[in-house]
Amino acid sequence: MLAHKPGVLAAVGDMPPRPPNFCAGCPERPVFAAIKLAQRDIGPTHISADIGCHSFATFAPFSLGNSILGYGMSLASAAAVAPNMAKRPIAVMGGGGFWHNGLITGVGLECVQQRRRRSHRHAERLRVRDQPAISAFEQRQPLRHADRDQHRENAALTRVHWPRTVRTYSVGKMAATLKEAMRTAEKGLKVIIADGECVLARQRW
Repeated sequence: MLAHKPGVLAAVGDMPPRPPNFCAGCPERPVFAAIKLAQRDIGPTHISADIGCHSFATFAPFSLGNSILGYGMSLASAAAVAPNMAKRPIAVMGGGGFWHNGLITGVGLECVQQRRRRSHRHAERLRVRDQPAISAFEQRQPLRHADRDQHRENAALTRVHWPRTVRTYSVGKMAATLKEAMRTAEKGLKVIIADGECVLARQRW
C-alpha cells in the first residue's frame, strides 16, 4: 500500500486533511444540530463538553464546546463557569462519563447544594446526556444503564424535578426541549436524556 502512495498522490494531487468527526449516522450528531438550531433563538451560551465521541462536536461544522475538563466532569465545570455567565451553560455528558465520574462530581454537588438551600446561580443549568448502549466499545465494555428501561431510574437517581427524554433523531423536538430548559423559571438542574444507540458499537458487540 505504501509503495502505491507516491503514484496516487501524483495522480490526484494534494488531498485535503480530514479532521476527526462523527461517524455517518451517529445518534449524537443530531443532538448538536439541535443545539445549533436552539442557539438561533436563545443566543450563544457556554457549552461544557466532555471526553467521548461527543467531543467531536468541538470541530466544524458544529464548533460547540468551550471547555473540556475531564471524563464525566462537564457538569462540574459548568458549575464553575455559571456564576460568570449571562445564560445557563449547557453541559454534555455521555452515559459512560455519568457512571464513571459525573454522578459524584456533578450530580452529587448539585444535590448537596439543593439540600443546603443555597441560591447559587450554578444550580440552574442544563445537562444533555446521550444514552449509548456501550461505552468504550473498542474494549467491549457494557454499562449497567444499557437497558433503555433504566432511563426513568437514571432520572430519579439524579434527583431532579425537570427530567426529559428525547429521541436523538427528533431534531425539532430536541431543539424545542433545549429552549424550554433554557427559558423556564423553574429552579434546579434540568436533565435531557438524548435517547440514541451507537449502531457501530452494537454491530461490533
